[in-house]
Amino acid sequence: MTVTTDEFIANVKRRITIPASQALMSDTDILAHGDHQMRVRVLPMIKSIRQEFFVVKKNQAVTINKAEYKIPHRAVGRTLRDIKMTDTTGNITTDLVQYAEEDIGYISNNGGRGFYFRGDGVVIVPTPNVSTLTLEFWYELRPSRMVPVDYVAVVSGIASNVITCTNVSTQFPASGAVTVDIIDNYQGNSTTAYDLVATRSVNTLTFTLADLPDSLAVGNYIAIADTSPVVQLPEEVTVFLETLTAIRVCHAIGDFEGKQILEAEAMIEEAAMKLMLQPRITGETQKIINRDGLLRRGRSSLRRGLFG
Repeated sequence: MTVTTDEFIANVKRRITIPASQALMSDTDILAHGDHQMRVRVLPMIKSIRQEFFVVKKNQAVTINKAEYKIPHRAVGRTLRDIKMTDTTGNITTDLVQYAEEDIGYISNNGGRGFYFRGDGVVIVPTPNVSTLTLEFWYELRPSRMVPVDYVAVVSGIASNVITCTNVSTQFPASGAVTVDIIDNYQGNSTTAYDLVATRSVNTLTFTLADLPDSLAVGNYIAIADTSPVVQLPEEVTVFLETLTAIRVCHAIGDFEGKQILEAEAMIEEAAMKLMLQPRITGETQKIINRDGLLRRGRSSLRRGLFG
């Protein structure tokens, strides 16, 4: 079941019985505490079990004689799950090997295709010299900042690249260009497309057709980029986030007894969440492939040669 931010706020208040008329903690404050706990407690917990919950792929066209490319700016922790390179002429994909920067001179001279990190980017070595290559960035997409439900628009009609919406938020510009995300309205509430530029005219948003996701459907949310009107977590984990948020609120308003009670509940919930979230499939075991084995080494060398 989808949990909207309005429902999330109500659930947090219920956990700590905040009077509706109290002035110590606004709904915006509660969402800010929830975002904080999402980043410092929930995301690290989900990452630790390595079940690929937030993994997405972004393709980046390679430019001749350009070696450095930015890591997707919404990747969790500015980290990558994997990086691959595809030769679009032969539809051949290979993993890129990570090298130490001090070894680049040697690697370049021997033609091995790889990369190293430099700040918020990756540098491909040797520098690409053909235009048929595409980088595949695999990374965990950070859940968006939570905002009230009335900050977004809801898809009510789709006509090619023109999307009709209901309840278009005043957070959107009255007309002209706006950068938005499209968010699924079913449990999990993945961001199915992000950082899309749309042009608003009253209750319609016009996109570049190729940018729209195949999964686009009536009922999806359209939000200002990097915001969400729903909790972008498995429903079972949302309960844990509510408890963590309630702990932060109790601390902020000086309810230390309530905080202590909730902290004990959070420990139990975290253990339960880890058991519930892994493994994601119980009927199959993961097959481990030795990509550096002798039987695969020749094939890997051939692929690197094609990209060299």
